[in-house]
Amino acid sequence: MHRALRWLMRLTLALAAVLLLVLAAVKLRYGMGGEDFPDRSSAAQLPDTELEVVANLPSPPGNIAVSPTGRVFVSLHPEARPNTKVVELVNGVAVPFPDAAFQAQFHDVLGVRLDAQNRFWTLDNGGHGLHGARLIAFDIETRQLLHDYRFPREIAGLGSHLNDFNVSADGQHIYIADASILHTPWLKTKTRGGEIAEL
Repeated sequence: MHRALRWLMRLTLALAAVLLLVLAAVKLRYGMGGEDFPDRSSAAQLPDTELEVVANLPSPPGNIAVSPTGRVFVSLHPEARPNTKVVELVNGVAVPFPDAAFQAQFHDVLGVRLDAQNRFWTLDNGGHGLHGARLIAFDIETRQLLHDYRFPREIAGLGSHLNDFNVSADGQHIYIADASILHTPWLKTKTRGGEIAEL
C-alpha cells in the first residue's frame, strides 16, 4: 500500500512539474511581459517608385478598413500587447479611435470593418473569451458609440477566438468566425435585433 501511494505521489509531482514547465513556456511565448513582435520586414518586391509609406505604426497592424472617402482605420495586433488598440491614420499619424479614453475598453481587437452606413465595427475577442468578447460599432463622422454587443459565455466562452467577420451589404447581418483551436469551428451571425444564431 505504501509503495503504491509513494508511486502515485511521485507521478503527481512529475505531472505537476511538467504542467508548470508548459505554463511557463506558454507565458514566455504568449503571456504578459514578453517581447514585442520581431521585425520580419524584408526587401520590397516592387521598386521604391511604386511604393508609398502610408504610416509608421507603433505596433504591427492587425486588420485595415478603408472608407469610401479614403479614411483608413487599423487595429494594432493584440499579440503585440499595444496600449492603443484601434487607430485612424490621419496624415500618416496613428490617432486613437474613437479616442484615447476608449482604448481601455478594448481588450483584443483584431477584426475591423466599415459598412455602407459609415459604421465602423470592431470585433474584440476579449483575450480568447477571458474578458468576454464584444462587437462594437461607431459612427465614423461623430465617433459616437452606436452598438455594443457583449457575447454570452455560451457563444464566446473561455478559449473562443472570434477572429474575423464580415458585414452584409445592407448592414443588417454580421458573420463572425470563431477560429478557436479548442472548439469546433463554426460561423456566427448577429442580426440587427441582437439575436445570435449558429449557422
